[in-house]
Amino acid sequence: MYIDEIVIENYGCIENLVIKPEFDNLGYPKPIVVVGKNGSGKTLLLSGIVDSIIEFKRSKFSDLQEVNKNKFYRLGSKLYIKDGENYSYTKIRYKNNDKIYSYVDFMVKQFEYFRDNEYNKTKHTDLELDKSKLKEDGYQRKAHGSIKDEFENNIFMYFPVHRYYEPAWLNQEVNISIEKKESFIGISNKNIVKTNILHEVSSWILDVILDKQLYELKAESVPNVYFKTKNSDGEDVYTKINNKLLIDYKWKNSTIINHLNKILTIIYTSNDPQIKQARIGVLKKEEGRLISIIIKNNDGNESNIAPTFNHLSSGEALLLCVFASLLKEYDSLGNRAGSLEDVSGIVVIDEVDLNLHIDFAKNVVPKLMKLFPNIQFILTTHSPFFLLGMRETYGDDYQLINLPNGENINENDFSEIVKAYNIFTKGFNDLKANLYTFFVVQQGGSIR
Repeated sequence: MYIDEIVIENYGCIENLVIKPEFDNLGYPKPIVVVGKNGSGKTLLLSGIVDSIIEFKRSKFSDLQEVNKNKFYRLGSKLYIKDGENYSYTKIRYKNNDKIYSYVDFMVKQFEYFRDNEYNKTKHTDLELDKSKLKEDGYQRKAHGSIKDEFENNIFMYFPVHRYYEPAWLNQEVNISIEKKESFIGISNKNIVKTNILHEVSSWILDVILDKQLYELKAESVPNVYFKTKNSDGEDVYTKINNKLLIDYKWKNSTIINHLNKILTIIYTSNDPQIKQARIGVLKKEEGRLISIIIKNNDGNESNIAPTFNHLSSGEALLLCVFASLLKEYDSLGNRAGSLEDVSGIVVIDEVDLNLHIDFAKNVVPKLMKLFPNIQFILTTHSPFFLLGMRETYGDDYQLINLPNGENINENDFSEIVKAYNIFTKGFNDLKANLYTFFVVQQGGSIR
């Protein structure tokens, strides 16, 4: 299920916005990147999308993680009606094959005037003007249609700007351990609004590793297997193995770990040509049984680059946790993602370039998104370098929308962005080289 249309009138600074999501030649949803100055309505747009998903979720669950009982995620206030206007109208329509679902959020100051002079039955679809509560209060918010089955097959996630990570030096007694969650009929144990993603992902990865070791490693006798050694005369000696060997079956959790390693490899190889691969590791029990990151260089040597997740930089942690969360959410549906193409749904990220160096924004984020072609990504950004990376990775197969008016921007010349990127990276590399010369060569210190 994907968003088919977004219509917003007179909401905040947005006067008249229509977004029609597109699909590429292979039928994959094109990522939607929303840009605009501060105060142009980007977060208001995303909040409407998230609120609509939560309202559809309410049709499946009586108790939600995102809001208290009978409460809305987004507060309704007529102060949000655009200055000088009588009403605000938001419609978000979803589609899955021939099934159409719609969400409406409507506020009006003078109901009779709207009904007699402003109402357009072609545009203002799904409004129920005969409802007494609308006439009395001037509010109507409703999700039309039940999408219960969609929540069993698709992931729906929102990463707000206050997603965070905890650095190694922060004195927080957070115990990363395997989590146990019980499911009850009518109660949702998942929150589509993702904030404490570092802790959630760390606990889940430990769970995945344990399940792999318990259920996906089998001891089997393998016939005619020999170890090759040499005797004191330097001659080859072959010794037959009679013991059973552990065989790694490529089942669900083994596949998840392979996907995680692919994500890590993209993150670490983007900025260091000496790194060939990156993978998940686990410290010994004496060291706390925490998850670490191990890299393999082109020379074949491996090293532990991050003893725990808390030793990752903020950018590395955010990238890993955001995209690992997509796997975690899909895994929680009980599905096996044999391929990352199997993961489908809607992912909304506010300020996708948050805490990222321009190299990560340009070279890593678009490549990680490309791993999930059946995800409809809806993102906001302030980074021209991220847009440059999107152009290099997706070509014309993404939508660039400028708020508050919603123009589809088709940038044909990114030469100025390329020039700015080269200036930034050259300046950074020159500074790094100068610092290395001063601290290491002249002062005998070190630089990380």
